[in-house]
Amino acid sequence: MRLMVLPLTYRGKQRQQKATKEALDLAKQISDQELSREVLAGMLVFSNQIIETELKEEIYKRLRMTVIGQMFEEEKQRAIKKATREVTKRITEREAKKLKKKQCKLRKTCFEAETP
Repeated sequence: MRLMVLPLTYRGKQRQQKATKEALDLAKQISDQELSREVLAGMLVFSNQIIETELKEEIYKRLRMTVIGQMFEEEKQRAIKKATREVTKRITEREAKKLKKKQCKLRKTCFEAETP
């Protein structure tokens, strides 16, 4: 919250612009995507009247990047889950076949029963 309102604590347009840029640089370093989005959105809300259009666009761009990054992360997690399920299924099927072959060898009746 402090980072969001930091630019408003200064007097003078130039100092507020500088503080906004510094806050944006700090927000870029936040590794938690959700928190980073909240800080950037808060900066836009609180600083909307004091920051230049160019700086607003930079914040919007960074905000979109964090949303896109989150979308990529979610897609990656879905792909990992799908791949894990597929691999587990293949391994389970392969192990089941191996087990059946071992059982047949032990009994020696599977092949005799299957032949007409």
